[in-house]
Amino acid sequence: MEKLARHVATQIMAENGGELSVQLSTRNEAYVLPASREFFELGQESLAAARLEAILQRVLPPGDPSSWSIWSVIIQNQMRAVACLSTDRWKDAAERVSDSLFEFNKFMANEANQGRPSWWLPVLWMLCRESRFLAKQADLEMELHRIEPTTMASLEERLKKCFGTCNNDKRANHPDSLRRGAVEVANQLFRVYFRLNKVPLCDGIIRGWERKSEVHAIPRAHLVTYKYFYGRIKFIGQEYGEAEKALTFAWQNTPRRFISQRRKILEYLVPTGLLQRRMVSRHIVSQYNLPLYQDLREACTSGDITLFRRLLQQNMLHFVRRGLYIALEALRLYPVMSTLFRQLHRIQLELADANAQQGHLSLDEMVAVLNALGQNIEIVELECMLCTMIYHGYIKGYVSHRYRKLVVNRAPTAKPFPIMPARDANQPNLAE
Repeated sequence: MEKLARHVATQIMAENGGELSVQLSTRNEAYVLPASREFFELGQESLAAARLEAILQRVLPPGDPSSWSIWSVIIQNQMRAVACLSTDRWKDAAERVSDSLFEFNKFMANEANQGRPSWWLPVLWMLCRESRFLAKQADLEMELHRIEPTTMASLEERLKKCFGTCNNDKRANHPDSLRRGAVEVANQLFRVYFRLNKVPLCDGIIRGWERKSEVHAIPRAHLVTYKYFYGRIKFIGQEYGEAEKALTFAWQNTPRRFISQRRKILEYLVPTGLLQRRMVSRHIVSQYNLPLYQDLREACTSGDITLFRRLLQQNMLHFVRRGLYIALEALRLYPVMSTLFRQLHRIQLELADANAQQGHLSLDEMVAVLNALGQNIEIVELECMLCTMIYHGYIKGYVSHRYRKLVVNRAPTAKPFPIMPARDANQPNLAE
C-alpha cells in the first residue's frame, strides 16, 4: 500500500495526470492489486484508511488537506473495487468506482472555483471509462440472473454532473479550462444512452456543448469519438447532411492502422453517402470487410430489388440494432427502384420501332415486372411510388393516371433517370 501511495504522490507532485490515471486504474495489477490485498489484511478498513492518509500526508508537501484527501478516497475506492472484481462482484465494483467519480466531481468544482491547474483531467477520463465499463458488466450479470439492471442508469446521473461541472467552467479558452475534459465525458454519456436505448437524450448533451464557445485544446482522439457519435445521432434523426460532415471528419482523422474504428465509421458513412446520392467504391467495402455493403452496393448499382429485399430481411436484426434499418429502407426508391426503371426505359428504347412512343412507359408493364420480381404491388401503389420519386427529383417526368403511363423527357440530352455520381470534391475518397 505504501508503494502505491508513494507512486501516486510522485505523479501528483510532478503534475503528471496521464501517469497518475494509470497508477489509479483498477487494471493496474502491478500496484493496485497488491495494495488492495494489504488494505484488507489490516482487518479494519478504518485503520487501513487512516494508515493510507498518514502515508500521503508524509510524502506529499504540506498544503490544503483537500488536495491530498481526495487521492486517499480514490485509492481506497479503487482498492475496494479491485477486491470486488477478484470475486466477480461487478455491481459492487461499479459502485466503488462510481463513488470515486462522485467525490472527484466535487474536487473538480472546488479546483475550478480556485482557478487551479487541471492537470489531473486524465484521472477524470479514466474514472468515467472504468465506471461505464463496470456498470455495463454489472448490468449484463444482472440480466443473466433475470434481475432488472439499474447500474448504468444510476451512473448516468453522475456522469451528467461531471459533464456539467466541466462544461460550465467559465475559463473557456484558458489552458486549464475544464471544458477540455467535457468532450470525453460526453462520449461516455453517449455510450450510456445508446446502451439504455435513450438516444434522444443525447441531444441535450450536444446542445449543452455546442452553445458554448469553441475550445481548441481538446485531444484529437476525444474529438474524433465525439464526431462519430454526433454523426450516428444525426443519422438516426435523419439529418443526413450533418451526419455526413461529422462522420467524414471522424473518418479523415482516424489513422489507417485503426482498422476496427474505421470500419465502425464506414457502417454509417456508406449508407449516409448513398442517401446523399453518392456511390461508394468496391475497394473500400472489400478492404474493410463489409460484405453486407458489398451486396447493398450491388443492389443499388444494378437495380436488383430482389437482392435488396433479401439483404434487409436476412440482416434485419443487425441493422435495427445499429439504427440503420429505416434509413436503408429509404434506399429502395433511390437508387434501387430508380435504377430498375432506368433499365426498363433503356430496354424500351432498344426494342421500340419508329412508331413507338419512346418517352412513355406503361404502368401495367411496370407492375408486371415488379410482381415477377416478387414485389406484389398494385398499380395505385406504383403511381404513389413514382410520384414520390418525381417529387424528390429521382425521375424527370410525370404520371398520366388516365392513360396509365409514366411520361419522361424524350430530349436527346435529357437524363430522365439521374445517375448517382461517384462523389463530390468535398467528400472523402470513398469512390473508385
